[in-house]
Amino acid sequence: MTDREIFKSNLVELMRITKVKQIDIARYAGVSYQTVSAWVTGRGYPRAESMERLCRFFGIRQSALTEEKTSRKTPEDRLVSLFRSLSKEGQDKLIDRAVELKILYPKGRISNGEAEETK
Repeated sequence: MTDREIFKSNLVELMRITKVKQIDIARYAGVSYQTVSAWVTGRGYPRAESMERLCRFFGIRQSALTEEKTSRKTPEDRLVSLFRSLSKEGQDKLIDRAVELKILYPKGRISNGEAEETK
């Protein structure tokens, strides 16, 4: 991935998580909406001053915007993606298996058998 692609991906993810709009970023960073749009689409990359403002805006370190993440998807996102890729029959079988796993591995259970949470 290029620096722009990494930055774009991280910025878009931050915007999704925080529910921030491009116009909000533009106003805070003192840049045009078109500039933020270029960042979000990977056509542009912020200058140092804008990068500092972005970090202050989100309350993050620069590395959160500029470094590639090894895995962005949560387990839930991965499961939903897998579920959607299956046929109706496959989805039904996955649900059946998930019910079995819920019984075998209830929430709060410690896998080494030392203790189990009861509710």
